[in-house]
Amino acid sequence: MLETVASLHHEGAKCVVVFMGDIHFSGFQFLERVERACGHQVETVAGISAAQILASRCRVCFDETSFITFHRRGNIVPFQEHLVHALQDDRNAIVIPRPWDFMPKAIADFLLARGVAPDHQTEVWERLSQTRQAGWGRSVIAAATLVT
Repeated sequence: MLETVASLHHEGAKCVVVFMGDIHFSGFQFLERVERACGHQVETVAGISAAQILASRCRVCFDETSFITFHRRGNIVPFQEHLVHALQDDRNAIVIPRPWDFMPKAIADFLLARGVAPDHQTEVWERLSQTRQAGWGRSVIAAATLVT
């Protein structure tokens, strides 16, 4: 699909590639693929990310928060380590899971295995920009019991 858009772009067509959310928050790898296909940087228009909606709803201060996205291809180990260190430093963490293998249950299991306290308070939110949004606040150990 990107090859088709890039080909049309090189023929002089104005093209739009739509991404849900803020491309600079959890879609940067996608943006890089678009730019590789086009052969240069492209204009972007920021959207509203789920992290921004969550921070607003939960009244989380960005200055005291680590934003970590696992919604990426490739090795996520450095980002997993960053999450552990953020929690050990008593920082808030807004985490975007990786839908195919690192969802809330897997994240909780990982944190427990890395020594994060089972009673560490956790909130899991879904569908933040939809009318059917859902969220709950419990502990890491409760998140580990989620069905995936």
